[in-house]
Amino acid sequence: MVTWTILAALAATLTGFSKTGLSGSGILIVPVMAMLFTAKQSVGVLLPMLLVGDLFAVLSYASSSTDEQGAVRILLDRRLPGIPF
Repeated sequence: MVTWTILAALAATLTGFSKTGLSGSGILIVPVMAMLFTAKQSVGVLLPMLLVGDLFAVLSYASSSTDEQGAVRILLDRRLPGIPF
């Protein structure tokens, strides 16, 4: 149980690193997820992690931006309909 928790935390951390621009860390997520889940399950677990990472990135950008044109709203308006597909 402890090993599973450590590997899950490692996968979450590597997902965060891959979202920040360390693209090489994204390739390390695959073997870690393969140790924890089957192929379909790992996709089902990883996809929400990536979506939440994107959501936090947009919210962080929106709170630190001095955007007068509403670019964040425009980005979200165009992205949200595509999420279910």
